[in-house]
Amino acid sequence: MDLRQLWSELKINNPQLSSLRESYLSAKATVPQIAAPANPQVGLVWSGMPVNSPFALGGANAPSPNNPGSGGISSNNSISVAQPFQFPGKKSLAADIADTNAEALLASAESTYLQIDAQLSTLHYSALSSQKQLQVLKESVIRLEMIKNVAKARYANNAAAYVEYLNAQLAQNAAQADQFNVERQLDVALKNIFS
Repeated sequence: MDLRQLWSELKINNPQLSSLRESYLSAKATVPQIAAPANPQVGLVWSGMPVNSPFALGGANAPSPNNPGSGGISSNNSISVAQPFQFPGKKSLAADIADTNAEALLASAESTYLQIDAQLSTLHYSALSSQKQLQVLKESVIRLEMIKNVAKARYANNAAAYVEYLNAQLAQNAAQADQFNVERQLDVALKNIFS
């Protein structure tokens, strides 16, 4: 994958970025709710309780010598509708604050994306560097094998000292050790990129 494909995958599949994006959208969705007028309140007053009922409060409209026609049942029923309102400007101020908080979440998400993107770029170029270094080391091991074989043949023909062969073998072993270390670095870089 090239770096642009990795960036696209990062935007889509990174759980931290997805969480931040959803937090922003959630915060942004509350702004119109905060700016909306308060819900109207509807009330019902029902005083039609029998006089001796445990829920009856007092004896309002109970039959008495002055009020004999009530039959012992209250008839003070009513419906009320109320619309609370806040002091002018408070709703719009609360909505502006919520909108500013949502934009701060968006800025935080973008900052986190840039940090993760920088880490991804570093890992990507580190992996590319390791791949190139590994290629060079593999070629060096092959060349050192050829040099070692030449030194061995020269020693067998008494044209060179045995030290020349040993030096070639040591150089080849060092190159193989470096190759192993770079392979491990490359594996770690790739695992970090795709985790």
